[in-house]
Amino acid sequence: MHTSTLPAPRDRITAEIKRRWSSLSPELQRAARFVSANPPEVALRSMREIARRADVTPTTLVRLAKTLGYASFRELSEPIRTAFVTGDGSWLERAQQWQGAARGGDDVLRTLGAQQAAEAASVMELNERREFQACARRLLASRLVGCFGSRSSHAVAHQFSYAYNLIRGNGILLSDAAGTLLDQIEMFSTADTLVLVSQSPYVRRTIELAALARERHIPVIALTDSELSPLASQATHSLVFRADSISYFHTLVGAMSVAETLLANVAILGGKAVIRRVARVQSRLNAESVYWSKLRAARTRRKK
Repeated sequence: MHTSTLPAPRDRITAEIKRRWSSLSPELQRAARFVSANPPEVALRSMREIARRADVTPTTLVRLAKTLGYASFRELSEPIRTAFVTGDGSWLERAQQWQGAARGGDDVLRTLGAQQAAEAASVMELNERREFQACARRLLASRLVGCFGSRSSHAVAHQFSYAYNLIRGNGILLSDAAGTLLDQIEMFSTADTLVLVSQSPYVRRTIELAALARERHIPVIALTDSELSPLASQATHSLVFRADSISYFHTLVGAMSVAETLLANVAILGGKAVIRRVARVQSRLNAESVYWSKLRAARTRRKK
């Protein structure tokens, strides 16, 4: 496991608390002791709830933050939250922290829900509208569109490929079955585009595929969690999303949101060709009775 030479956020805060301990009032000491000893609580809960659990007032937490050199309690708690969310701890450690934090009731689940909503909403904050449009036009001009994501990101790539083919029909979901992923790039040329999905921790095969595509001048649209990610560095276009999670496993909410927003742009810019494609697909699905229908079920019962 990677170890940093820099102290963890809690260690830095604890060191500052120790340095100033003798000058703190009893109430500030009570707040400081709680903050230092309970990083999951500080990471997951609101300032009001932290104050209640520490048996101090919210104003005391603000005073503590300013005493320690922070502009606000939010500024103090943010690095703790970030370390808790993105730190190098194992899934086991994070699951244990999650269970410990959840023992207080529904507050953790509400926090998770609010975070998921914020990640979905952040898509248009992190990406310019014109970048979505540029990516959509790239896809509309492509002969073939390959989609790939590994491990958890496979779900996003699969959904993108499925929904894309409803409106276009030239999408291919790539697979690493039998170790053939890099072989499949032989079917792609500079007239095509790859849509690759990955977020931290980045899967090696996805990055290798992007590097090979770049070497062969095949355009790549990266759906990733940072403009500085190893996938973004290989891409022609990058659309980013937030992947923070207070749970034991990283979230796909942001990745799905950015994928769906890109698909919406393809549908909007695709004109009559998209409408014709959707009509054909819908007609086929109806003819094949792919989806359950109350009316069709009633007719089937009557025939029996």
